[in-house]
Amino acid sequence: SAGGNVYALAGNRGGVIQATGTKTVAGQVWLTAPNGTVRITGTVEAANADGSGGHIIANGQTVEVEETALLSTSSSTGKGGAIWVGVDPIGQHPAKKVTIAPGAKILAMGAGNQGGFIETSGDALKLDGATIDAGEDGTWVIDPLTLTVTADVAKIIDASLDDGTNVTEQTTGGAGFAAGDINVDAAITWSSAATLTLSSFHSVNVNAAITATGDGTLTIVTDNNINGTSSGGSLNIALDKGDIQFTTQGEGALTINGTHYTLIWTVPELQSVGTSGDYALAANINAASFSGFAPIAEKGFSGIFDGLGNTISNLVIDDPVDLYVGLFGQIGPDGVVQDIRLVGGSDTGNVTFVGVGTLAGRNQGTIIDAEADGKVKAVGSLTDAGGLVGVNTGTITGSSANGSVEGDSSNLGGLVGDNTGTIIGSSASGSVEGSSPNLGGLVGDNTGTIDNSRADARVNGGALAKVGGLVGYNEAGGVIRHSSATGDVSGGFGAEVGPLVGRNKGEIIP
Repeated sequence: SAGGNVYALAGNRGGVIQATGTKTVAGQVWLTAPNGTVRITGTVEAANADGSGGHIIANGQTVEVEETALLSTSSSTGKGGAIWVGVDPIGQHPAKKVTIAPGAKILAMGAGNQGGFIETSGDALKLDGATIDAGEDGTWVIDPLTLTVTADVAKIIDASLDDGTNVTEQTTGGAGFAAGDINVDAAITWSSAATLTLSSFHSVNVNAAITATGDGTLTIVTDNNINGTSSGGSLNIALDKGDIQFTTQGEGALTINGTHYTLIWTVPELQSVGTSGDYALAANINAASFSGFAPIAEKGFSGIFDGLGNTISNLVIDDPVDLYVGLFGQIGPDGVVQDIRLVGGSDTGNVTFVGVGTLAGRNQGTIIDAEADGKVKAVGSLTDAGGLVGVNTGTITGSSANGSVEGDSSNLGGLVGDNTGTIIGSSASGSVEGSSPNLGGLVGDNTGTIDNSRADARVNGGALAKVGGLVGYNEAGGVIRHSSATGDVSGGFGAEVGPLVGRNKGEIIP
């Protein structure tokens, strides 16, 4: 064809297609069928006149790259070329369905593994066991309407990242499909300096481990507004299945929605967290050998702290000075703490008029998807203690506590001691015990809102106490909605004991 270009309509080619550019025109292969199917079973290669990689475009209503297919713009004498499968070079006219079979190879490496460019796109995209490699510092863009990373897809991504290819998983949403989420359902691990980008039209749901074992970079974008305006998306990490880790201390980088996060690997780094800024746990931290930890931001944290699904274990805080005791003294009105686990360890408050909790003494901000499993003890009188938070005036969502809470103070709760804020979709188990006036499996004293939450805790109060399986005392103005409790509830002489609430002056909505 003219200028070294090959144009094939509805190509079902079992042989070899080669295009070599002239001095002025790049070597290109176009396999296009705007209203039909492009099926590739053989070898398609494209190179420029100077020996560098050319361009291959394979697009139609349906694109099938069979197991025997090789698409290559690789070169041993120059840079890698570019390959578009299921889309044209300007990102238009995506295929309705693209299938890349196990055994297929799509390669765009240059001399010395110099990077090229590969895009695999389409409304629906299936990748199973193929080899896709754009070389070191090259780019591979995966661009369907919605994307679920299965074990087979993860293997391809791992291999590309390990070879130094930057991989962008990008969704664009669309009618008749899911919201445009990226669902990471299988583990992704890489050891190179390559960048993995998860850019979602809606949410990024991490249901398996994402691990950078070298100095790789992870970039996450929700509500990317590609192909329309998107909203309401978020980064969601399933604490029972997923986490994000950077295992080489001091290496790796994280950006979420344009914000660069300071990564934390050690207890001293954790202790150095300020009252503001954006932080993330880079890996699990065992604090068993560390003593004298002081609550972070005792006067209030106003930044973002994302645990990325990681765990802080065996952290002991025994604070005789601060009024609010926990990993955070206080989370301020603008503070956000999320996706974090606290296991083992203990928190003890010794000062009168304090709040004591495993995560925070007092929360005025937002806590999302936090879990705590430890021991909380309130020594001072008139103290509020909870398995997660001592005093909550903010919002707690999707969180849980499973440990022991004890004291002879004002309000003891499996999750929160005193709640004047909002608790949604949260739970508590374990035990709550003491001679405090108000004890509850979830909340000791409530004048706020509890919605779709539950408790399965053993609650044991002293004489004249108000003891409830969910809430000890639901005061006037307190609202309990669609919530439940199980577990043993008991009290001493004259105690008011109830399977849901010890005493109620508020509103309970079944």
